[in-house]
Amino acid sequence: MKHLSTDEILDFVTLESLDEDGFALSKRVNEHIRSCPSCMQKVTAFLEIHDELEKIKRLSLTRNVSYRLVSSREEDREIQRLLKEVGENAREGTKLEL
Repeated sequence: MKHLSTDEILDFVTLESLDEDGFALSKRVNEHIRSCPSCMQKVTAFLEIHDELEKIKRLSLTRNVSYRLVSSREEDREIQRLLKEVGENAREGTKLEL
């Protein structure tokens, strides 16, 4: 069985719209994780991390509205960078604590 790549998981977790490509990715990931506990665990971990980063992002925006000048694009790039770093650690065998 071919496992999902970290890039596929990141693309799935950060999916913003279900256009044709997004729908195909979502379908492929969901079908795979139904029968692959390892990939299911990775997707779940990435989703939890993404959700926590989104909460932090919202809190930061709420608390620092008058002080923050960082565009949401830069924040999204930072979230992508952090998720990629987590994925690289997972690939290296670093244990993910949930």
